[in-house]
Amino acid sequence: MKKTKISFLLLYLLLNSLSVSATTANSNYIIPESAYISGVYGYAQSYVLSCESRSAADLLKYWGINVSETTFFNSLPSSDNPNKGFVGNVNGAWGNIPPNSYGVHASPVAQNLRYYGLDAGAQYGYSYDELKHQIAAGNPVIVWVIGDVWSGTPVSYTSSDGEISTVARYEHSMILIGYDANYVYLVNASNGANETHSISNFLNSWAVLGFQAVIADLDESSQPHTPSNESETDIDSGTYIVRPGDYLTKLAQIWGVRWQDIAVLNNISYPYILHTGQILKTRIIDGPPPAIPTNTPIPAPTQVPDEEPKSSQGTYTVQKGDYLSLIARKLNINWVDIAKLNNMQWPYTLYSGNILKLPGNTNSPLPEEPIPTNTPDSGSPPPTSGISYTIQKGDYLVQLGRDFGFSWIEVATINNIFYPYIVYPGQVIKLP
Repeated sequence: MKKTKISFLLLYLLLNSLSVSATTANSNYIIPESAYISGVYGYAQSYVLSCESRSAADLLKYWGINVSETTFFNSLPSSDNPNKGFVGNVNGAWGNIPPNSYGVHASPVAQNLRYYGLDAGAQYGYSYDELKHQIAAGNPVIVWVIGDVWSGTPVSYTSSDGEISTVARYEHSMILIGYDANYVYLVNASNGANETHSISNFLNSWAVLGFQAVIADLDESSQPHTPSNESETDIDSGTYIVRPGDYLTKLAQIWGVRWQDIAVLNNISYPYILHTGQILKTRIIDGPPPAIPTNTPIPAPTQVPDEEPKSSQGTYTVQKGDYLSLIARKLNINWVDIAKLNNMQWPYTLYSGNILKLPGNTNSPLPEEPIPTNTPDSGSPPPTSGISYTIQKGDYLVQLGRDFGFSWIEVATINNIFYPYIVYPGQVIKLP
């Protein structure tokens, strides 16, 4: 029996490898070595056997569609066949197999997701590299595993309609959100936590129920029409109503601004979730924002060479994307001096076209500034760039960027701080 299981896994890995080679050769698509999707937030399931509905609700939330776990569950059909509906009582004991209380497989979940606006499909016998392709494309995937990515034993089961399906004890669902050379990253429906598991353990657990998955993307055909009146998007007043599938970085790319500026303007804090119907202020730059088409793909970021600073006789005209420390580095000036000279206060917001006064000679060395001993909220001047700062209770990177006029992404980069970008009281970081 052990030899049979090992042979089965080896055969799967061999076929998977061949599939990847063929895909790469035919499409010239190379799957990246690692990928991770931010913005998928899990919550603990409300019922004993509602893991699939919890995963589905969290996936819908990622795409900007608000459907509760209970609503999703109540929309599932009931059946003694898990491939056609939910089997048993949602508060039944976990660990049974049909016809006892059990759960539901991929097909009914995908069908329900389509009803709520996602272009979802059930997959059986899916390959690991197809999973990675989805993650690299930014599409989280619901996967069926055993327990907390345990091993398990597949069982053949015949339902009342005569269909034979594969079931297993402790059937469970999670959302795959990332992978690298050694691990996969999953959102566990049982407690809403992000978990890390070895690839081998994941493949063994995922194999038990036949490599089931639900892949999904936003169904553009089901989205609201393009706004055509002031009640939906009031260009003159600078507001925008959030639609399903909207998220900060997407809107920022379309509007040509930084997503952090949208967050600050609208008092949106970590984890930066937008809700369908939410009204956003859009006046981040002078003049009305461009109209937002619903069916236009997001342009890929492009590398733009740095322009020469637009300064003349002690003044500088603010360009799109500028912030104080960036201007200071361009002109070799201390950004604190720029702020003081122009009577700028926290959060040091700049607008395209603003004209800033510049202190002194733009080519002179940076003046030495004393290092403040107080925290930003004490009323003391913010620290000059190039020094260290000790994290205080309640600090987080985006707030520090706003307080000090830096890009928080730069702070994270130079201090090797990675997702989820947590800092701790007493931690000493360098400032750009």
